[in-house]
Amino acid sequence: MRTLIATLMLATPGTALAYSTGKTGNSTTGCGSCHGSSADSDVTVTLNASSTEVAPGDVVSLTLEITSSNSDHTGGGLNVSASDGKLAGGSNTQTSSSEITHSAAEAASGGTVTFDFEWTAPSTLDDYTIAGAGNAVDENGGKTGDGWNLASDITITVTDGCEDNDSDGYTTCEDDCDDDDNTVNPGAADDDCNDIDNNCDGTIDEDADWTDWYTDADGDGYGAGSATNDCVQPSGTADNDEDCDDEDSDVSPDAEETWYDGVDQDCDGNDDDQDGDGVGLDDDCDDTDETVWDAEDCESGDDGGDDGDDGGDDGGDDGGDDGDDGGDDGGDDGGDDGGGDHDHDHGDDDGKDGGCGSGAAVIPLVMLAPLGLRRRRR
Repeated sequence: MRTLIATLMLATPGTALAYSTGKTGNSTTGCGSCHGSSADSDVTVTLNASSTEVAPGDVVSLTLEITSSNSDHTGGGLNVSASDGKLAGGSNTQTSSSEITHSAAEAASGGTVTFDFEWTAPSTLDDYTIAGAGNAVDENGGKTGDGWNLASDITITVTDGCEDNDSDGYTTCEDDCDDDDNTVNPGAADDDCNDIDNNCDGTIDEDADWTDWYTDADGDGYGAGSATNDCVQPSGTADNDEDCDDEDSDVSPDAEETWYDGVDQDCDGNDDDQDGDGVGLDDDCDDTDETVWDAEDCESGDDGGDDGDDGGDDGGDDGGDDGDDGGDDGGDDGGDDGGGDHDHDHGDDDGKDGGCGSGAAVIPLVMLAPLGLRRRRR
């Protein structure tokens, strides 16, 4: 940093001063050699600049004001210097050895003396200092009764506009869109979901994790309705729209289904098809078995038909067997009876009995026996 030095010396009109047209070399040390050995608290000296951040070659307008609370002080003078750049005198100042002094004694007005001048910024980008001192005099021609003081320095920054104030490695000329925040620059990631264009590309949070959020009114972790797209989950939302009744926390895809109550608790669209065979309770005769559902599967008549078939088989077989046995028995008995010793007696007494005793008469009886059995079983 370079230092600008300015000295102010107050002079009173009509009074012979040691340096009536000013003196250089006092801008940082003060006016003690001519106007009192030490700074006077009654005297205030102030430097003002039209701008403190300029480009190379810019001209800055400056003033130096000297105010004294001592009514005996009726005039004043100054000395101003700059660490670099070029100073130029104004309406009541002049340049001497590259510094500013008063060109003539300047009378105070209302206890204040004001001087004006200019400074032209150098081409080198840097911070530059303007320094000044001023004195207030009582017109007695000597040191007695005078006062002086130093102004606070002014720092002027010369810049090309391509600054890196946040030290993030990017200047405003390199598209740093916020040179006061080192997390904002063209090389930054834009994934923080902070509503800031961190990478200066004109889009906010484009690399963040954006999600569709749905209102979860019943707080069961499942939402419904229209989506709100955000990279931060809003309060009272869920990341899905799978709730079929968002006003009932007992209804959601995680809920246990209560069958046939008219409420789809688990939101699968099914309340009356427990076995999942595609047939509801009204048409499914067994809704716990997915292999049984239609009328044919559920008819008890199938079992009765099987029993009937078995009965027919049993009846036919048994009747045939019984008939055969009866035929054998009848034939044998009839033969024995017809061939006995009493055949002729029976024939003589009763012609019908004699007919039954013959071999021809036994055959019809044997055949009728099995026929009678079949008829009873049917």
